[in-house]
Amino acid sequence: MDTQEFYIRQTSENEARGPYNLEQLISLCEIGSVTHDTLFYDANTENWTPIGENDDLKKSIFPEDTKLRASREIKDAHKATFGLYAIIAMLVISAAAEILPGVDVITSLSLSRLIEQPLIILGGLDLLLALFIYLGAVEIYPLIRVRAACGVGIFGSIFFLQARYGLMLAAIGGSIGLYLSAVVVAPKRAQVYHATGLIGLGCVAWHFLSN
Repeated sequence: MDTQEFYIRQTSENEARGPYNLEQLISLCEIGSVTHDTLFYDANTENWTPIGENDDLKKSIFPEDTKLRASREIKDAHKATFGLYAIIAMLVISAAAEILPGVDVITSLSLSRLIEQPLIILGGLDLLLALFIYLGAVEIYPLIRVRAACGVGIFGSIFFLQARYGLMLAAIGGSIGLYLSAVVVAPKRAQVYHATGLIGLGCVAWHFLSN
């Protein structure tokens, strides 16, 4: 392509200009005389085609476009990774709140005592879900949403019956935050849901671990 010659014209022009080599087109681009909408004569199709529609030529003349796109992709990947770790953190916090107060039950290796402590089983499920997410198994997001919905019912009921309405709201808010974190990908909204989930579930964990 470096030695190829190009004829160009603007959409408002009837006469072509050229021939130009690639280096000359880049120079024209730098001064604004060539844009994505500038037409070039494509000898393969025998048609006038916008430069922006030819990927190879566009990358050669507008390298910044490729850099910007790569930069956006990296930022999106970072945001997605942050969301993934936020979900893992929520699940681990929940697991700690559910498992640590019953460590003596676990160490007793008594199945009957374990069955009497369903929160410990739920904590084990949370740890398992966190492990799968850490390993990149995003296919289990629907299970996380089911787990979050169960959290609303279970912890909401527990704290409601204990008349601990602040903790009830924290548990519901945390579970909703976890649910929406597994649904929403829009960065700004997702960050709000991550924070809601972490704060709400953190309050619940603090309650269980401090009593």
